[in-house]
Amino acid sequence: ALRAQHPQIPLLYDLIEPQPGGQTGPADGTAWRRVWSELLRVADFGLDAATMLAHGIPISGELLQKARRQLQMLREQVPGGLELRLLSELPIGGPGVMSPARSVRSRAATAPPQMPRDLDFGRLAHFLRARADERERLFAGAGPPPTLAAVLRALLQRLASAEAPLAQRRGFLVAVACFDVLGVRARPGALPELLADPSLAELTLGMLAALACEAVGRTYIVANLACVESVVEILKAQQLDSSLHIQALAAMQRLSLRRAPQDRMIELGLVEWVIGVLGWQEEAIQGMPSEFSLEFGSAMLMNLALRTSGKRKCAELDALTVSLNLMEHWNPQIRTHINGTLYSLLTVPSFRAQARRAGLEQILKSIHAQAASLGDEISRRQIEYLLEQLSPPEAEATAAAADGAESGEDDEDDDENFLEEEELAGLLLGDRGGRSAEEALRGFALASAAPGTAEAQSREFRVFLARGTLSLAGVHMAG
Repeated sequence: ALRAQHPQIPLLYDLIEPQPGGQTGPADGTAWRRVWSELLRVADFGLDAATMLAHGIPISGELLQKARRQLQMLREQVPGGLELRLLSELPIGGPGVMSPARSVRSRAATAPPQMPRDLDFGRLAHFLRARADERERLFAGAGPPPTLAAVLRALLQRLASAEAPLAQRRGFLVAVACFDVLGVRARPGALPELLADPSLAELTLGMLAALACEAVGRTYIVANLACVESVVEILKAQQLDSSLHIQALAAMQRLSLRRAPQDRMIELGLVEWVIGVLGWQEEAIQGMPSEFSLEFGSAMLMNLALRTSGKRKCAELDALTVSLNLMEHWNPQIRTHINGTLYSLLTVPSFRAQARRAGLEQILKSIHAQAASLGDEISRRQIEYLLEQLSPPEAEATAAAADGAESGEDDEDDDENFLEEEELAGLLLGDRGGRSAEEALRGFALASAAPGTAEAQSREFRVFLARGTLSLAGVHMAG
């Protein structure tokens, strides 16, 4: 009986199973009040768990499953409860590139970008691309120029501050790309120089990570792959979970949505690096990777495994052992990324044979049975995809082996926009208000620009959008 199995919450089972003698609880509504009380308790647990995760404290999978079972039983007692679907995991849905939390991306694309109307972007771009002596001349007669660090911090504030409306932040991001503020097109060496400066690298990485949240930002950055190379060098050199590591990994994972960066990352050894992190050994790296490193690292590996060269690297390395160790991780995002990686790798005959010898089929069937018993429909479907991939019809397996085509989407299909969810910049901005940031931008006020600058900028911004650089369906220019 349920009551015998779970004596710690008897109030709930007064409704779920009859009491001795056929009683179902008091007729004065007390039982219903108890159900609502239990619902509030489960909700309170959810808030506590979210707070713990925000502080890097892991929640055991057993505890989460227990709470999920309680919530499932409560749904049966609430009118309409069974019609509410509880989707805590993401489907594979076939091979494709992905960033963490993709399931909530669509809402971010609904805020039309508003063009910033207070800054002279030409002057700002000139300042950031210029050398030190040129910056001095740019501000001749107008007082000392602001420091590069102050300007970068101000730009990051405009891009990522949660206090600003999303439409303004997206508009600023589009403007950075439109007017080539970081010199990606006009002076390709400018961005690598900023990344090479120890006093500026962290803020520059924060800028790149924020820009890479939007399709237009990724298009802008990857126009100069030297920037990708610089970030890869930083990522591989930094201590795990240091501030530089966090920003660099976020930028690389987001840029791994694109094919050219994928190829360059694979050439530069990022597959080896990320498999080493995910399959960490105390002797091999400095400490255990955090949840952040596991989540973003597994997402990046899944994207790199879409490439033929990435599959080859994974097959040569110990990707199978790493996957087996993480495919039952308590974090559903990590499980989904690992499942997505396996989905790609199982198209390789040698990897498929290795997986069979390692007993992957039995492991998958066990996970499938567990997911089915828990009513975890999404996890169950993911495992079914993998089982099909593990034992494909002979004709399909032969065609896949002979094809050699790349998996995943084309770059033109990369329309993920998730600036709304960017939170990592807060690690760099801290609790500083926007006032100090705006002070650094005072010397770039549009009001002080030459006549006609505002109209010219507005026209260029609109042309930039009209060319289709911003790959969003139904975008309307605002402002």
